[in-house]
Amino acid sequence: MILLTSKAEVADRLEGLKRGADAYMSKPFNMEELHVTIDNLVDNVRRLRGKFSGAQRQEERIEAVQVKGNDDALM
Repeated sequence: MILLTSKAEVADRLEGLKRGADAYMSKPFNMEELHVTIDNLVDNVRRLRGKFSGAQRQEERIEAVQVKGNDDALM
């Protein structure tokens, strides 16, 4: 989510980012800056999706290690 707002104070920017905005741009904004911001956010989502999309399919490759407590090792 990109916030396009007339509020340009640092406190307003921090509030927007703390509430979950991915980017914060104050008016008047530059269209090229908006396009670059959108491209960066889309690229980040694609990168994360590519990185984690195969994570669920790796379960058969993970070796299950059984951890024994000190009592079991002693016995």
